[in-house]
Amino acid sequence: MKRITDEQNEVLFLDESMPKKKKHSLSNNDVVQTYDTRDFRPMFEYANHTLEVVREKFNKCTSNLFLVEYKYKQLKLVNESSKKELEEIKVQNKELKELLAVNKSINDETVAKLNELKVQIKRVNGELDQQLKCPICMLNYKDVKFPTFIKSTGCGHVFCNECIDSWLKNNKKCPTCREKTFLRESFRIFL
Repeated sequence: MKRITDEQNEVLFLDESMPKKKKHSLSNNDVVQTYDTRDFRPMFEYANHTLEVVREKFNKCTSNLFLVEYKYKQLKLVNESSKKELEEIKVQNKELKELLAVNKSINDETVAKLNELKVQIKRVNGELDQQLKCPICMLNYKDVKFPTFIKSTGCGHVFCNECIDSWLKNNKKCPTCREKTFLRESFRIFL
C-alpha cells in the first residue's frame, strides 16, 4: 500500500498491485496513481448484486408490511361488524325477554281462563245429565243399559227404545212436538 494525499490533502491508500494507467504529480511531490476502471468490474458487479439483494429484501419487507396492514384493516372491519352484530343480538335478546314476559303473563291468564272453562263445562255437563232423560219414562240416558237403547224420531227428538216403540204403535205423532212420525222412521243413536 502506498500513502498519498489528494488535492484537499486527504490521505488515500492505494494497493500497488492494481494496474496503473496514468501518473499525476501533486504539489508535495507525491505520485498519484489512477487505475483502469475495467479492473474494478468484479467489485462493481458484486456491489450491484448486493444492491439487488438488498432491494429484494426491502421489497419483501414492504410487501409484508402492506399485507400486515391489509390484514389489520380486515380484522378491524371484522371486529367492528362483530361489535355491531353483538349489539343487534343484545337488542334481540332484550326483545325476546320482553316477549317471554308477555307470553308468561298471557299463559297465566290463559290457564286461569281454561280452569274457569273446565268448571263451566263440568257444570253444563251436570245440567245436561239432568236434562238428558227420556221424556216418557224419565230415565237418565247415562243409566240406560242393554237391551234398552236410545232412539231418535224423524223430527229429532230422543227417547228410550221401549218407550218410543210402544208410543208409536199406539200413536202416529211424536210425543214431544206432535209431528206426524212412524216407527220405521225412528233410528238408534249412540251417545
